[in-house]
Amino acid sequence: MKTRYIFSMGEIRRKDNSIAFKNQKEWNYIPIEGVREIYFFNEVSLDTKFLDFLAKAGVIAHFFNYYGHYSGIFYPRESLISGRLHILQADAICTKGLLSQRQSSKLVRLMYTKSSTTTIGMREKCSKRFWIG
Repeated sequence: MKTRYIFSMGEIRRKDNSIAFKNQKEWNYIPIEGVREIYFFNEVSLDTKFLDFLAKAGVIAHFFNYYGHYSGIFYPRESLISGRLHILQADAICTKGLLSQRQSSKLVRLMYTKSSTTTIGMREKCSKRFWIG
């Protein structure tokens, strides 16, 4: 996976599962499979279709202004947005006894506010171990 740098002004968009960049001279095509990050160091026009394309491919885009100052970042959403990782972390903490009884009770109360079927087994496991007041 490579990092790509774009220093010239132009237009960028998706074209047949590739990144198509048009500068003042010509179109340049970059296959998305080999890109990890893109750094834009000048003014570039793009649309939300292109950002969605980057997000699906897991590509991070960094933007700099004309003077080289950092403007911002486009970071694709995480793959575990459902909270499953947090549930598994809480389960590990609860079963290994890494928290005090008071802290674990707060954690279990917080889990009861969730309505996911993933947390049902963990709720039972933690509530048997700790008293919830």
